[in-house]
Amino acid sequence: MKSLFKRIYISFALVALLASCEKDNEIIDNDVTVFKAMLFGASQVPSNASTARGKATLTFDENTMRFTIVATYTGLTPTAGHIHNGVAAVNGPALFPFEITASPISYQSGVLTQEQVDELFAGRMYINLHSEEYPDGEIRGQLFKQ
Repeated sequence: MKSLFKRIYISFALVALLASCEKDNEIIDNDVTVFKAMLFGASQVPSNASTARGKATLTFDENTMRFTIVATYTGLTPTAGHIHNGVAAVNGPALFPFEITASPISYQSGVLTQEQVDELFAGRMYINLHSEEYPDGEIRGQLFKQ
């Protein structure tokens, strides 16, 4: 009989342990927000006829106030890349320049100010890739919260 109670006790302890792990994961996930962008020449201001395209995923961590962005692209040889502050169809200042590498590009920001976080969450940031043919920007995509 002691053995049966011991097994039941251990089973409940394991269930409680697993349930607590699941809640920890939920807390961590709640502190991370994902933003996505599709990059096209038509999104540039002014728009262009480039057939290049790209996509980007930005992951913002509320605990560190930093983001990581991974961008892929095809159809261009980028010379520069930035994350800008600005609404769709309006050019804005470059806030976060990043090194251009072969696709995919990966970049981790420094600590953002609260104002920058507010702009990001309000949909007022975009990613822009520049090239020799389009030095002011070949493809652009607005970052939207997922």
